[in-house]
Amino acid sequence: MQKKNAQYQGRSISSMIRIYINLVTRESFSNRLELLPPPFGIYIKLKPEQRKGKRVPFKFEGIPKGNYFIVSFQDLNKNEKLDRDTSGWPVEPYGTYKTFEFVLQWDRDKFLVDKDIKGIEINIE
Repeated sequence: MQKKNAQYQGRSISSMIRIYINLVTRESFSNRLELLPPPFGIYIKLKPEQRKGKRVPFKFEGIPKGNYFIVSFQDLNKNEKLDRDTSGWPVEPYGTYKTFEFVLQWDRDKFLVDKDIKGIEINIE
């Protein structure tokens, strides 16, 4: 049986300059705060007109069906990961899809992707 590849697109709400968006699998969940390789990681450098609108389109392509989690962050120091303090709390703006809690749990926060999905919004704060 051949797996169907679907497309996923939405908008990331932000006025930031350097944004990373990760489509995370169960296997990559522990690395979710670092930029994942394509097609599961997207790097966006905002243009001036995009910063004014506070919305940035994004699209994942060639993604197999399965369970996923989306996390996004602004990389203030350009080290391709979400920096945290000694207690584990983020020191850079971040956001997720479907949850508003920092303590992320795979079983609670995952979602099934079995078709094209549009209209995803991620608030980065």
